[in-house]
Amino acid sequence: MGTSLSAIDAAMAVVSQHGDFVEDADDTVAFALLPGSADLRITLMSRTGILPEANFYCPIPYEPLVCATAHAVAAEMAQGSAGLLDRCFHLFAKEIVLADSWWAAMIARGTQRR
Repeated sequence: MGTSLSAIDAAMAVVSQHGDFVEDADDTVAFALLPGSADLRITLMSRTGILPEANFYCPIPYEPLVCATAHAVAAEMAQGSAGLLDRCFHLFAKEIVLADSWWAAMIARGTQRR
């Protein structure tokens, strides 16, 4: 278990060295090979024939966090342990909204209190 996700991580590391992901005005993402990398071919295989969904893109190197920074977490810790997890989770949730507000709204639908 987990090897398919590791394979996706490895493939992303290799392709990032051989090209760039380019986003169009309509949010379509394409992969553009660098000169000299035209022969690059990657095949992912799975024992069961099923690979995990890879419908996201994470830039390498990682972009710095905006909300859940070390400074922000340290400030929350300085307020004491009561409610610390909730406060830090709120920072994490804000980070997700900034990264992908549509997806954040979709997953929040299942967490609304009734």
